[in-house]
Amino acid sequence: LRVDICPPIPVDGTPYQLIGVAVDRIVIKNRVLLAKKAKGFASSYRDEVSLGGCGYHGEGSMAATGNVLIRDTRTGAMRPLLAQNALVQHMEYPVRPVKPAEHHAFPPPEVLYWEIGLGDTNGDGVLDERDDIGAYLSDIDGTKLARITPPGSRVLGKTYDETRRRLYLKIVQDTDGNKTLDDNDSSALIEVDVTHRRIVGTILDARRWQEQSRG
Repeated sequence: LRVDICPPIPVDGTPYQLIGVAVDRIVIKNRVLLAKKAKGFASSYRDEVSLGGCGYHGEGSMAATGNVLIRDTRTGAMRPLLAQNALVQHMEYPVRPVKPAEHHAFPPPEVLYWEIGLGDTNGDGVLDERDDIGAYLSDIDGTKLARITPPGSRVLGKTYDETRRRLYLKIVQDTDGNKTLDDNDSSALIEVDVTHRRIVGTILDARRWQEQSRG
């Protein structure tokens, strides 16, 4: 197992930094899995950024992000987000508005957003977008991590209603039951209560809509 440490990403307005841990393989329950590299980390007011300087000693080969360390700059203490390595495919963190009149975009100031694959759910030996990749919210220090998408799904897109603190996620679900997320599965639109970190309900299910449309 090869490991590399990424440069820290400061979370504006907080004492915390996020340090990605790049790996060439992910070991889950004594099983070695290949994994797809991270999509990158993003903030409310910046374009998505790659984990610059992360790879293997300047070789430029982006590896998968197997965990993230949350560092408290006040004490130097660090703790891993996850108890064991997984695929941290994507993460979003808040920043201060650029102008005083601007509002905070998603995520709100006290929240981190994550997309994490915890296992090879389709059994093909690779941890990637064909597996269950859950969306999670945590406190700004990485604690109180809570899943906000149903099992057997992956996020395709999202929008945020800041006034109502509701997150709308377009997801693909394993609707055919083969444990693989692919073109045979259908999408749905779900509503998430960001304050309480729970699914409010399904707004629209593409498969059910198709069935109803046939009349």
